[in-house]
Amino acid sequence: MGVKKEKGFILKSFVIQEADRVITVLNESGQKVSLIAKGGNRHKSKFAGKLEPFSFANLNYFDSGKKGLKPLNEIEITDNLQRWIKGDMKKFLTLSFLTEIADNFVFESEKNPKIFRLVNHVILSMKEGKDFKLSLSYFIFWMLKLSGLLKEDFPEDLSSCVEEILKNPLDKIDCQQNDALFDFAVFLLKENSGKDFNSYAMLKGII
Repeated sequence: MGVKKEKGFILKSFVIQEADRVITVLNESGQKVSLIAKGGNRHKSKFAGKLEPFSFANLNYFDSGKKGLKPLNEIEITDNLQRWIKGDMKKFLTLSFLTEIADNFVFESEKNPKIFRLVNHVILSMKEGKDFKLSLSYFIFWMLKLSGLLKEDFPEDLSSCVEEILKNPLDKIDCQQNDALFDFAVFLLKENSGKDFNSYAMLKGII
């Protein structure tokens, strides 16, 4: 309870009551937090240009200890991935899919800092040139594992790749079956969530 200062990653952002903006953030504790920036949709707001998705930020907000929207006091962007995207639809949809997965598997009531570190690790690896399909597969397997949903019963031709993923950081993975691995990861994702994921429907045609 009281003022909190922490790191976070902005998953999504939307306008309410014309002038205000709400952001959904994955914080460094691995929780999903909804913050309201009063006047955040105004051009002259102190929040202008700082509330878009796909940004890592330092956050200052008031937490009363109750569920629901929490007032955002200050935000400092430390890494704005919109600059990395630069109109690239493949990058945009890849990040959209990653954030949609996180949004569906992370909850306000649960803490798991490994999830925040996972998001940071996968995004950094993609920025450094790691294959997008392999990166998303890595993210999905680890998200399912951290959520307690991954059953270690893998197809024989993919088992070595999956085992490698579950033992090593992404920059040490050198799987040569990215297409099949990605398809299997998405299959497990849908099977364990019951969702189709809108961003994947658009991404699969270009990745």
